[in-house]
Amino acid sequence: MRWPEKRIYPERKCSTCKINFISKYSTKVLEANPNFEKYCSNHCRSLGLRKPMVKINCAMCNKEKMIQGSEFKWRNVKYCSKKCGGIAYSVNYSGEKNPHWKGDRATNKQFRTDGQPYRKWRKAVLIRDNYMCVMCKSTNNLEVDHIKPKSAYPELVYNIENGRVLCHICHTKTPTHSRTFTKPQFESML
Repeated sequence: MRWPEKRIYPERKCSTCKINFISKYSTKVLEANPNFEKYCSNHCRSLGLRKPMVKINCAMCNKEKMIQGSEFKWRNVKYCSKKCGGIAYSVNYSGEKNPHWKGDRATNKQFRTDGQPYRKWRKAVLIRDNYMCVMCKSTNNLEVDHIKPKSAYPELVYNIENGRVLCHICHTKTPTHSRTFTKPQFESML
């Protein structure tokens, strides 16, 4: 019987810390793969595989910052901190610059359900309809509905003729319940 050849484990130099270490792979394996096992530990390997530091100028405050090259490449870093990034986002994506912008809706924000004009309008509509649902004549869970939606007709928000009393069930069956319309959208529904 022939004895197996004795394996030789060579001494190698770590590419990161430059310390000599004994390889856990034989000479034959390392000759076949010269880039195999260039580091003495996982820590040195992670340091060796890092991209070099890159200097960037913050797009918001113009302060210099050093970041990892891989972070710059994959995350496209432009700001020195989350604070600068947040300020830049609010400047660059607010109002009409935002891709979700749907026009000026300031008229809708002016209509408030907790103000005196709304309470007067609601009370007047309830009195006019005798505190009864105009569809099913119920007197339970009454809500005052705008016939023409306030989003499409802001000038008719407090007009008594544009209001009607509905119970909650009948109100949810209306096509305008909990929806926002523009004038052309509402007129195309009719």
